[in-house]
Amino acid sequence: MSRHRNIRNLDEEDYYDDDAYYEEDYDEDEYYLEQQREKERKAKLEAEKKAKANQAKQLQKKAAAAAPSQSQQTKKPAANQPKANATKVTGISKGGISIASTAPKASTETTKSNNNNTPPPQLPAHILTKLQSTSLRTHLSLVILGHVDAGKSTLTGRLLLSLNHVSNRLLQKYQKDSATIGKSSFALAWFTDEDESERERGVTVDIGTKFIKTDKFDFTLLDAPGHRDFVPNMISGAAGADCGLLVVAATTGEFEAGFATGGNGVVGGQTREHIILSRGLGVSQFIVAVNKLDAAEPAWEEGRYEYIKSRVLAFLLENGFKEKRIRFVPVSGLTGVNVVSNGKKEDEEGWKMLQQWYKGPTLIEALNSFMPAKREFEKPLRCIVTDVSSEGKAVTVRGRIVQGFMRSGDGVALLPVGDEANVSRVEKGKATKESDSPYAYVSNNGNQSNNNPETDLNDDPELQNFALAGDTVECALTGIDAARVSPGCVICHPQVSVRPRIERKFEARVMVMEQLAVPIIRGSQVLFHMHSIDVPAVLNKLMTAKKRGEATPRNNPRVLSGGVEATVEITLSERLVLEEYSECKSLGRFVLRRGGDTIAIGLIEKMLGK
Repeated sequence: MSRHRNIRNLDEEDYYDDDAYYEEDYDEDEYYLEQQREKERKAKLEAEKKAKANQAKQLQKKAAAAAPSQSQQTKKPAANQPKANATKVTGISKGGISIASTAPKASTETTKSNNNNTPPPQLPAHILTKLQSTSLRTHLSLVILGHVDAGKSTLTGRLLLSLNHVSNRLLQKYQKDSATIGKSSFALAWFTDEDESERERGVTVDIGTKFIKTDKFDFTLLDAPGHRDFVPNMISGAAGADCGLLVVAATTGEFEAGFATGGNGVVGGQTREHIILSRGLGVSQFIVAVNKLDAAEPAWEEGRYEYIKSRVLAFLLENGFKEKRIRFVPVSGLTGVNVVSNGKKEDEEGWKMLQQWYKGPTLIEALNSFMPAKREFEKPLRCIVTDVSSEGKAVTVRGRIVQGFMRSGDGVALLPVGDEANVSRVEKGKATKESDSPYAYVSNNGNQSNNNPETDLNDDPELQNFALAGDTVECALTGIDAARVSPGCVICHPQVSVRPRIERKFEARVMVMEQLAVPIIRGSQVLFHMHSIDVPAVLNKLMTAKKRGEATPRNNPRVLSGGVEATVEITLSERLVLEEYSECKSLGRFVLRRGGDTIAIGLIEKMLGK
């Protein structure tokens, strides 16, 4: 701690241009050096092999040129010698050197090496054109964020109930069961908090995945935990989202606690951290649901709503969100006020009080105002595994396709283990009508939608066997051991040239969090988070740094303080499936945490070796 305390006392000018700091001995990455030596050894062997091949070709040419003059001196084979023996001699002996043709052997090796070099499947042109049509219903992943006890799970349950994706009968059962343990107000939250420990504690721990269908979109709802102890799970959900629903509690004290900045021994609220993390992980569209206005004092007060809106909007704009991509909606998840306009109104008085001053959209109408996400169907398959289970002879994996497509019968590879498997079944997660099990992965053949197939992507007969970029899928894999598959694995095409890289050292651009308790120095040990995985890492080089407002970055900074944008070199404790951000956004974004706090978000710019 003394080392960090001294760093805090440095002047700003002392942070930079300390050339002597980088002249001291520093242990290099032994793994990286070993891989470099191995690479050089293979290159040397390859060069020797080519040299021998060239020498053999030259000798064969000379022998062919000398063949006419040598033919008279060549001993004829015996008459009774089998012709098969003559066919074995495919070259010409000269000067004691036997030159034999290796063409048949080479042909066999080429055939063998091409087994995994089959070109990746391509979508037919007419299907690709159809997917690019603006008239099709599309799929969006929506992560639900906010401070603990803001009412996220309750609002999610209200959405499911209002859209008839769950039955009132199931709600009545949950109301009875929750009342027996003294948590009657949590009945709606039980639609997403299905684990017994979550229900007993009244706190969401893991990501709850549900499905709803609106007039315009098919949504995958990712109910993220709001407690700071479960931020890694929140990162996993936000990493797989296209847009966000930020739930803010309007009651006195709750909003202030969730929006607190923290620092100086004060624990900050998760509202700010969730906003920063979601933006860094690719969420660019936001709806802010100002919840619990019915419990504010006075209830449904316009002044309270406008105060919260002004505070949150300023922070969203400060962190890179565009105002045209942000909508604010006052709601009550518990009573359903302003969730669906044509739904059953449990609180008629609340609706009347709200409509006296609010003329904007309901929550469902705001969800329909999202812009469709751009999908990269043409790129090679990348599917990030989030859950694994064993079912008979097949391994069942759940995940999200971030680019490309998958279909039943395809051969795939799982990285980083490198094992190959066959896809025997693919199912897309979809919403169903009233059912006691509305969240199961519904097979395309069991689709219950009545929408026009010309406008509903999931109901198109030509796309029944395809799971596309943006889809949450469940697939059965055969020919692979379940012990070899784990959350965080990446499914891709088996062809080596289109697989993502497996690396542990890279150069990245990071944005350091404003509320940084201890500056980041060279050699800092952090926890590297990417989608469903987290591994220890070391920042072994600080290359450049730039504060907001500065035009030119400074080279070789000694430390990184809060609010700085920097270029750093990071080495992971193990090899992971990584790609440059320009190649695959989902495998190029990451979060750095230390001591339970988020310290930076970043993008991978360049790989630095295996």
